[in-house]
Amino acid sequence: MRVYFVRHGESKFNALQLRQHGRVELSEYGAKQAASVANRFKKLPVDIILSSDYTRTKQTAQIIQKIVRVPIEYTDLLREIKRPMEIEGKRIDDPEAVRIMNLIKTHEYDPDWHHSDEENFFDVRRRIVDFWNLLCLRKEERILVVTHTVVLRYLMGILLFCENFGPQEAHRVYHFFRMSNTGITVIDRDGGGNWHLVTWNDHAHLG
Repeated sequence: MRVYFVRHGESKFNALQLRQHGRVELSEYGAKQAASVANRFKKLPVDIILSSDYTRTKQTAQIIQKIVRVPIEYTDLLREIKRPMEIEGKRIDDPEAVRIMNLIKTHEYDPDWHHSDEENFFDVRRRIVDFWNLLCLRKEERILVVTHTVVLRYLMGILLFCENFGPQEAHRVYHFFRMSNTGITVIDRDGGGNWHLVTWNDHAHLG
């Protein structure tokens, strides 16, 4: 099996440095990025697209689908990490948003603590593991996954550290694995069932 992971194109909130939510659309530039990455798949066989059901990922997946012409399946398992509703739409450097994010950080090792309606690290890890277990059972040999930066970084951490992937490892993975909008990451499963990272964040199509 070969899996292509694509981060969504630039969103309107990405461009404005705002905290995102699920209804944020692609920016004009983000749509162009999605069209560029779609062209990368003209000669790459793909059997199916799996996508987050957030608007920016759905739009990215639909632009790619025009090229690859395969079905899309949407899943909430691929959604970006849910941040507290109180900071949605606020600037990244907004003092109240920074205060809340710092408070969350002080409780990041507590699986039962939440500020309000957000997901904590343990919630997200569990959701990504659920997605991964389902992905490994699929019959398609060439799968394209359209998702978000935290999901893909954490998935790499889970594959690297297995059950030892905790908040400390998540910080290291998050800051080491840099990502670009519409960057392509490729992993393969060999005949022995072992997974290998082939390409990380290939964004040559962006120039």
